[in-house]
Amino acid sequence: MKVRYIENKKDDVQGASLQNKLVGLKYLGENSRSETLLGAIEEKVFNRNEMIPNDYTSITYDHAKSLCDEEGGLIVKLRRKFKDRYIFGLADSYHELNIAVTHAIKDLSEDIKEVFD
Repeated sequence: MKVRYIENKKDDVQGASLQNKLVGLKYLGENSRSETLLGAIEEKVFNRNEMIPNDYTSITYDHAKSLCDEEGGLIVKLRRKFKDRYIFGLADSYHELNIAVTHAIKDLSEDIKEVFD
């Protein structure tokens, strides 16, 4: 899991810096249900520091059902967990494009596939 956050080592804004860190890896196997993903986020992200859940604002995602399903996807579960504020769900369009192109290439003829690495 990768997180982006503002770290402020001093009490003034001048000392703040944007951090972009890999905070943990979690083997999910075939189990990528929203409950499992929420548990992984709680374990690897929220439990790192008591301020993280208090300042949590958003998540990026592709359009996997376990993430964005309106009935019980991860984003819905996060919004229920933090009902006192709005949690932004930001679609990662580059990841979606990568998935679409990867699947489209599989359907191309062999002579056209040679163009791609």
